[in-house]
Amino acid sequence: RGLWDAISQNDNLSFSLSLEDGPTQHIDTPSLVIANAAPVTTALAQGGEPPDVTDGKLDITWLTPQASADKQFLSLAELVLTTSESKQQSDTITHTQASSLTLEFDEEVSYALDGEIFNAKHIEINIQPRSLKVLSNADEFEDAK
Repeated sequence: RGLWDAISQNDNLSFSLSLEDGPTQHIDTPSLVIANAAPVTTALAQGGEPPDVTDGKLDITWLTPQASADKQFLSLAELVLTTSESKQQSDTITHTQASSLTLEFDEEVSYALDGEIFNAKHIEINIQPRSLKVLSNADEFEDAK
């Protein structure tokens, strides 16, 4: 389900979240974003400090359910338009970090991963340090210096 549809209908998603094999917490939210050092232009993934590509942590951000769609849009605006300090003190935005997490849903849900839609009832995400490999033409790289 798309973010705008969920917020305008004031729909919430319910699930259990475990961070790094810690205790399970139950969450109700209209929006959950999990990112690995997302670009600063993706405000929904920026719940806390600016992303750090070297920290080995996932940024996990969700909005607190609100009584009406209008208030939900205000929460979204706060996420997009306020400073990091304001977001950290917000009652409507929750942000945390972890190197691994598990999500459990009561029924299968659709989710987006790098623009592709998948379905699952159970999702595990783990950071794998130093796993990104970049291939390039060494000659062209040397010429660019």
